[in-house]
Amino acid sequence: MEKNNYIKTLFKSFNVIHVIIIALFVMGMYFLSVNVNSILPELSNPNSFKYTIKGLYTIVLGSLAVCYLIRIKSKEINLFDLFAWANLLGIIGALIYAKVASKVDGFSLTVAIIAILYLIGIVVRFFISKPEATNNQFKCYMYNITMKINPLIFAVIGFGLGIYASMYMSFTSKFYTNIENYFYALLIGIILLGAIMNIVSSSRVTIIDYVLISLLCLFGTMVIYSKDEVDLAKYPFDEALFLAITTATILYFRGLSFNGDYSMESKIKDNNYHSAVLAKYDYALAFVYGALAIALIAMTNFNLLEFNYIIDKITASSFDVSKHKIVFNIIGGVLLALPVILILVKRDFKNKNIVFTDYLLKVLEVISLLALPLTYLIITNAKNLKMSGIIIGGIIIVMQIFTIVIYILRIKHYEIKVEDVSDKETVVNDTKGTPVNDEIIEASENAEEVIESSNSETLDEALAETKEEALEEEKQESRSIEPVISEESVDDEDNDEDDDLDELEEDDKEDASALSSLVVSEKRIRLTFEEKTTLASDEVKNYYNEVKNYLLMYRAHARLSKKCESFRYKGLLAKVAFAGKTLKVNLAIDPKTLEGTKYHFKDRSDKKQYQLVPTQIKIKSDRGLKYFKELVDMMMEGREVKPKRRFETTDFTALLIPDGHAVLYTLGVTNDHLVDIMDVSNVPTDLPVDLVYHIPTINGDDIEGMKEENSIYLDTLCKHFNDGDIITLDILKKNNILTRGNMLRIKARGTLDKHFTIYADSFEANALAMLLCTGSKAVKLIRNRK
Repeated sequence: MEKNNYIKTLFKSFNVIHVIIIALFVMGMYFLSVNVNSILPELSNPNSFKYTIKGLYTIVLGSLAVCYLIRIKSKEINLFDLFAWANLLGIIGALIYAKVASKVDGFSLTVAIIAILYLIGIVVRFFISKPEATNNQFKCYMYNITMKINPLIFAVIGFGLGIYASMYMSFTSKFYTNIENYFYALLIGIILLGAIMNIVSSSRVTIIDYVLISLLCLFGTMVIYSKDEVDLAKYPFDEALFLAITTATILYFRGLSFNGDYSMESKIKDNNYHSAVLAKYDYALAFVYGALAIALIAMTNFNLLEFNYIIDKITASSFDVSKHKIVFNIIGGVLLALPVILILVKRDFKNKNIVFTDYLLKVLEVISLLALPLTYLIITNAKNLKMSGIIIGGIIIVMQIFTIVIYILRIKHYEIKVEDVSDKETVVNDTKGTPVNDEIIEASENAEEVIESSNSETLDEALAETKEEALEEEKQESRSIEPVISEESVDDEDNDEDDDLDELEEDDKEDASALSSLVVSEKRIRLTFEEKTTLASDEVKNYYNEVKNYLLMYRAHARLSKKCESFRYKGLLAKVAFAGKTLKVNLAIDPKTLEGTKYHFKDRSDKKQYQLVPTQIKIKSDRGLKYFKELVDMMMEGREVKPKRRFETTDFTALLIPDGHAVLYTLGVTNDHLVDIMDVSNVPTDLPVDLVYHIPTINGDDIEGMKEENSIYLDTLCKHFNDGDIITLDILKKNNILTRGNMLRIKARGTLDKHFTIYADSFEANALAMLLCTGSKAVKLIRNRK
C-alpha cells in the first residue's frame, strides 16, 4: 500500500465524521463534569459524582495519550491515531468553553497538559512516521452485522418496545420502578455485556450485538417520546438517558475496534445489498444526519416535553423551543428533503451496482426508523396535534413510503453473485499447469518487496517514470504501457509492424508469419514488449535480466514503450526489443568501427528510429551475451562513463509475470474481450473453460495444520486496494481485511475496475476471467500440507 501524508491517510482510514463524533463526546463529558450541580440537581451527593466523572475523564484521556506516544512509530494508522486527533479537538473545544464560561481551574490545566501530549505525538507522527493507511473497521463491523442478520429487525423491535413502554405504561409501573431502582445494576450489566462481546468475539458479531441494538432503540424511545400527561419529575428520564448513551457508546467503540474481516457471506440478497452499501459508505454520517433532521422536526412540531426538558438541563435555563420554530423547521425541512431530491435527480433505481443513491437511501432509512414513534403519534393522536404537526407528520409518512418503494426497486435490480458457502473447493496440485517461471518470487509474502528492497536507484526511477507515463498513454491506446520517450516521436519509435518484419533473420520466417497475421487481423491481441518478455522462455528472460542489469550498472535509466525498452545516460545508449522470440539489442555504436571484427551485428542506420542506436546484435547464447557486454564496455569507455562501484544486481525475472492480456494472447482470444472495467454480469461466455491451467504457478509455503480456505470478492479488493497493488493472503491479514484461514480463494462479484497482481490458492472461474480480461495478473499457488 502507498505511503501518504499523515493527515490524508488518517482520514482515508477513518472518515472525518468519526473524529467529530468522538470530539463532541469529549466536549460533552467535560461539560457534564463541570456542570453536574445544575444538570443533575436531584443527585444526593453531586460533588462525589462530579469528582468521579473528572477522575475518569482524566484517566481515560491520559491513558490514551500515553498509548498513542508509545505507538508513535507504528507503520500503520491505528485506533490511537483517531483518538489522538478527536481528543485533541474535543479538549480544545472544552477549554474554549471553560475560558468563555469562566470555569478555568486545576482540572482545566490538567486537561490542557494532556492536550499538549497529543499535540506532540501528532507533530512527530506528521513529520517523521508517515504511516500507511489501514481499513475502516467501523465499516467492516456494519458489513458483518448486516450480513449475518438484518439489524433493522432488532431496531424495529426496540422501537416497538419503547413506544409501548412510553405511551401505554404508567411511569409508576413496575417497569419504570425497576429502571429507577436498579439503574446501576442495569448500567453495569450493559457494560459487562459489551465487555463479554469484545472478549469472546472481537472479530465476529454475536447475538449480544443485536440485543444491544434493541436496547438502544428502547431506551432512546423512552428518552424522547412519552405520554403528554407524564410527570417528568418522576419519570426515570435521567436513567434512560444514561442507559441509552452507554449502549450507544459501547456499540460505537465496538465498531471502531472490531477486528473482523469481509469474508462473511449470506444467501439472502437483502443482507448482501445492505452489507455492500455499508462496506462502501460510512453509516455513522448517515445516522448523525438522520438523527439531526428528526430532532429538529420533532421538537418544534410535536408536543414532546422531553426535548424542552433536555435543553433545560443542558442550558440550566428555560428555553422556549416555539420561539425558534420557523428556523428549526426550515433547517429540518431542508435536511429531510435533500436526500429525496438527490435520489430523484440521480434516478439510479435500476443500477445493478452499489451507487450513491443507495447511501442516500440509507439516510432515509435512518430518518424513517427514528420517526417510527412519531408515525405512531400521528396515527393515534392526530386530533391533539397542531396543523403544522399534522402536515409534517404527513410528509414523514410519505417519506417512509417513498423509502420502502425505492428500497424494493433497488433490491430488485441489484445483482450479486453468491455461491453456496458450504461448497468450498479444496485446492489440488495442478499437474497440467506449466510454471511460467518457478522463481517468479521466493514466496508470496515477499512479492511486494521485490521493488522496495532493491538498492538500485535506477530501478526505482524507471518504475516511477513508467507509472506516471502509463496514465497518459492509456487515454490514447488501451494496449500501451507508457508514452514513447521525448527524444523521438511516436512514429519514429513505434512504427508499423512491417518494420519488425524487415528485421527478422531467415530462420525467423515462422515467427514473421505469425507477426504478419497480427497485422492483418485487427481483432488479434497485439502484445507490448513487456508482455512479450513475460511470455519468453526462461533462457531469454535470463538474457534480458543480464542485459538490463549490465546497462543499469553504467547508470542508465530504463524506460518502457509499447515495443521496446530504452536506456539512457547523457543520451540514448540502447534499445532492447524482440525479433520474433529472440532478444535484440540496438547500441549507440557506429557500425563502421566494428567492420572486420569478431562481432556479428547488423547495420540499422537506414531506419530512422534506429539512427541513434544503429548497431543491432542478437543474443541467442552465452557467447552472444558476452559480446554484448564487451560492446557496452567499449561504448561507455568512449563516453568516459565508469560503472557503479557498489552496484547490486536486481532479479528482474521475479517481476516478469504475464498479465491477463498476455495469457489470453497465448489462447488465441480476440482483442474485443480486452477491457479496463468488467462487471460480473458481463463476463464473456466464450472463453476457454480451462483458464486456470494457463496462468502462471509458483510453489508456495507448505500449509501448517488443517486446510482452511477463506474467500474474498473482487469488488471487496477494489474497495481496499489501489490500482497496481500486489495482493496475497498475508497482505489481506496484515490489513485486517481477512483474519483467518491459510488458503485464499478469489471469487467474482460486482465490478472490477482496478488492476492487481493476485497470488491465491484458487480462483473462481468468473473471477479469473474478469482478472484476465482486464489485464490483471493472477498467480496460482501450489502448496503441500506439512
